[in-house]
Amino acid sequence: MSPNHSWGEYFYNVTSEHRHALFWLMSIAASLILIGLGLRDPWPADEPRFALVAKEMIDTGQWFFPARAQELYPDNPPVFMWAIAFFYWVTDSIKFAFLIPSALSGLLTVFLVYDIGRKLWSTQIGFIAGLLLTFSLQFMLQAKTAQIDAMVCAWITLGCYGLLRFTLVDGKWRWYFIAWFFMGIGVITQGNRIKIFVAVSASNHYPNLPFAA
Repeated sequence: MSPNHSWGEYFYNVTSEHRHALFWLMSIAASLILIGLGLRDPWPADEPRFALVAKEMIDTGQWFFPARAQELYPDNPPVFMWAIAFFYWVTDSIKFAFLIPSALSGLLTVFLVYDIGRKLWSTQIGFIAGLLLTFSLQFMLQAKTAQIDAMVCAWITLGCYGLLRFTLVDGKWRWYFIAWFFMGIGVITQGNRIKIFVAVSASNHYPNLPFAA
C-alpha cells in the first residue's frame, strides 16, 4: 500500500471512529437528560420563580426588567429567564420550556468535554470523559432541573474549551476571544458572582465598610 493510501485510510478511520463515538455518546446523554421532559410542573423553590418570570416576559413583552406578578425580580440576571421565555414562546408550553435551557446546556457541556478530550488525547479518552460526566449524579441532576447552574457550567466549560484550543491545539486567536466572551457570559448569568466581585473590590478600597474583613 502506498504512503498516500495509508494516510488517506488513517484519516478516514479516525473520522469514522469520531463519528460513531460522538453519535453514541450524545445519544446516551440525550436519552438520560431529555427523558421526562414536559411531564412535570416546576418544583419549588427556584423552578416556579424562574418559570413565572419567563412567562410574564412573554405575557407583558417586558424582557429587560424581570418581574413576577408585576413585582421586579432583582435576585438574578435575566439570562436564564430569557432562555426559558424564548422556548416558551416557541413551544407555548411552560412544562417544556422551563427545562429545555438546562437540558441543552448539559448536552453542550458533554459535547465540549468529549471534543477537547479527543483533540488533546484521543477519541477513546474523549468518549470516556464524556461518559463519566454524563453519569455524574450532580451534573445529571442540574441538567434535568431548571437551575441556573447547568447554563453557567456550559458557559464556563465553553470558555475553558476555547482557552485549551488556543493554547494547546491550534493557537487560533478566535478561540482566545471566544473563551473570554463566554466566561463573561457565565459571570453575568449567575449574578451572585458579580455581587462577590463588587463586595471584594469595595472592601479593598473602603476597608471601613460593614462587610469588609
